[in-house]
Amino acid sequence: MDLLKPKKTQLNIGVYISNKVINNLYKNQKAKFSIKELVSANKRLNTNLFFFSRKDVDLRQKIINGIYYNYQSQKWERRKYSYPDVLYSRTREINNNRNSKLRKSFIKEGITFLNSRSAFDKWNVHKALLKDSRAIHHLPLTRLYNHPRDLKKMFIFSRSVYIKPRVGRLGHSIIHVKAVPRKGYEYKYFSKKTKKLVFRRVRTFRKLAIDIARILKGKKVLMQSAIDSIKIDDKIVDMRAEIQRTSNGELQVMDLFSRIGAKNSPITNLPSGAKFFRFDPFIRSYLKYSEHEATLLKQKIELFLKKMHESIEGIYGPLGETAIDFAIDSKQHLWFIECNSTSTKLAYSVAKSPKQIVSKAFLNPLEYCIYLYENSSNKMMRSM
Repeated sequence: MDLLKPKKTQLNIGVYISNKVINNLYKNQKAKFSIKELVSANKRLNTNLFFFSRKDVDLRQKIINGIYYNYQSQKWERRKYSYPDVLYSRTREINNNRNSKLRKSFIKEGITFLNSRSAFDKWNVHKALLKDSRAIHHLPLTRLYNHPRDLKKMFIFSRSVYIKPRVGRLGHSIIHVKAVPRKGYEYKYFSKKTKKLVFRRVRTFRKLAIDIARILKGKKVLMQSAIDSIKIDDKIVDMRAEIQRTSNGELQVMDLFSRIGAKNSPITNLPSGAKFFRFDPFIRSYLKYSEHEATLLKQKIELFLKKMHESIEGIYGPLGETAIDFAIDSKQHLWFIECNSTSTKLAYSVAKSPKQIVSKAFLNPLEYCIYLYENSSNKMMRSM
């Protein structure tokens, strides 16, 4: 059988993506922004970079029917590979229960993971961070939502509450609920089905609980008190940071983005109509910070982000890259919202990050794969 195995000077890096993306690459020959940039970055390193989904893996034979970009023909082509030296997961699927056999097979064969986790349970992260003295002061009040009475108790501490899935992304099923004195309750969420903002007022708590159950459809969720973050024209503002480890394992904040939500929207992602800006021009143009004030705030933010990244690594193990969402309140206190390990990286494109930053953001993961592999190989040699 003709398997592609790495040459002595090359490394096999397998990028795990969804089957839908695989089909779009191979059948339609269409690559999205992040894949184009990753393939372009690999030109400088010349690793054996290939892409695959769960359907492409033969667990018995330990063979992957992957696809790669042929620079000469400028087409996506199929080829059979042995298991990769390093796995770079670009989807949360690798951590799903239905993929447990695949993950266990990779671990058994000694495959190195760029990220020790591809998805985080927000509640588990919160519980662990509560024990970290460096992180605890950056955490909003958070409780589990198992029964409507949990929300009643939460309203004692905060009249403005976010209900969100413990595992989820893209703002799906996030509900912003408010208790309005003498008027009842109001809630809003961004509908995945209609792609529109839904706003409702109800008079009774019972009706509110029924509506919440209908929206959540049995999902495991938590509650967080709303953060009194800075606002622009009454629109909520939060931040997204892209953080990576470099070719020597050092932690670097690659870029910072400010996100201004659409009018009345409870979330700040692209599908909901939010606008993305790079942090530096935003802080000066919108918040009127002087250059000195902006520099001091940015330094404070970068220290906070590295601290949070390292705290999460302390829970799950090494993470080659994360995207951390956070908020700044009127007193410049920084609040941790959530952490993602499979960022789409679209913020670089939408907010128009400089080309050199974008290129480095896709080169770093590949160089860190090399760093991880070389260090794991050295450890094995020392233990022999």
